[in-house]
Amino acid sequence: MNPSFLDDDHLPVTRRPSRWRRVFALFGKLVKLLFTDVRNRHPSLRDETGTRFSRFLRALLYRLMLVPTLLAVLVGILVVTATHPRSAPAVIDPVSRGVYYDPIEFLSLDNTKLEGWLVPVLDARRLVIEKEDLLHRKYAAIVLVHDFGASRQQVLPLVSPLHDAGYVVLALNLRGHGPSSSTGSTFGLNEAQDVRAAVDLLRRRPYVDPDAVGVLGIGTGATAALRAAEQDPRLNVLVLDHPVRQFQDILDQRIGPRQPWLSWVRPICKMTFELCYHVDADSVDLSTFSDLMKQKHVLMFDQPGETVTCLNDNHTREIVQFLKKHLKATNKTITKLIRPAPMNGGRVSVNDDTPTAKDDAAPKDTSWPPQRSAKELLERSGNTGY
Repeated sequence: MNPSFLDDDHLPVTRRPSRWRRVFALFGKLVKLLFTDVRNRHPSLRDETGTRFSRFLRALLYRLMLVPTLLAVLVGILVVTATHPRSAPAVIDPVSRGVYYDPIEFLSLDNTKLEGWLVPVLDARRLVIEKEDLLHRKYAAIVLVHDFGASRQQVLPLVSPLHDAGYVVLALNLRGHGPSSSTGSTFGLNEAQDVRAAVDLLRRRPYVDPDAVGVLGIGTGATAALRAAEQDPRLNVLVLDHPVRQFQDILDQRIGPRQPWLSWVRPICKMTFELCYHVDADSVDLSTFSDLMKQKHVLMFDQPGETVTCLNDNHTREIVQFLKKHLKATNKTITKLIRPAPMNGGRVSVNDDTPTAKDDAAPKDTSWPPQRSAKELLERSGNTGY
């Protein structure tokens, strides 16, 4: 029972104003605060020298000197709010998909704190199938990188299929989430350091083949994967889902104002973004990686009208087939018992059909390690005079 006797369906829906409206409302309040007393000033503050028009013009010019400062504040607000998106908290994890994982925390190459889900190959089912060989093998691994404004929960549908295919999986939370929530996102520029740190972490694991680590990225995560592969020659397998085409798209859609009459502010926003994060914005353009993609094994999804396609069931199967073809662990180490080579002057001959001169009468022992009965040992010791 609803004690207010109101029908919830007919309640007015309050929508939060957009980011642009909030920014310009704040900017309007600042302008109003600065210029409100140009015409109406308190008598005690009036400067009576000159004509009324000259006094008005002088007060107006004084305040116009603050326009560059106001513009810098406006651009700074636009850049900060655009590079610090709000992401929904993770409510599910790989356990909800029936997959065991280890929560891990590590540092990026610039000491930014990161977190992720590490899903090893080892599980009860595979242990029954492969038994002790599972403990001595090395496996291929894949790093999953989410899009701008998302989190590792975005790539969760890919964890189970890749784990079932026999890959070690690391679902990464890029900077701007969890312990590094105050760090700004740079649309794949600085995030490349996060991807490289995740790849290095996997390479140090004893059960991972360091030469068989790949990266799957979505959106700006795909751009981060490309930049990481550009800096790491050993990173040869990439799956890219809608990487950033050009920074101008980010500038028009996320950072700069969308109003046509404010298009002149966008270049200033770009310059402010580069100065704040010490990056070259144009280095995210996909055209700069054309030669790199020819040298790597790359599977790219870039269908127009769709933002995320790798989470589709058909494309997921295509990804697994692509990885099985190009991302294989070749270095498998299995501990074996190595038999020593027979010595010319030794008394015992193993796997040698030609007995030594001292052991002509002794029966050949083919077991390993060599076994002798107590009686035979006593007889042999008596014959040698001991």
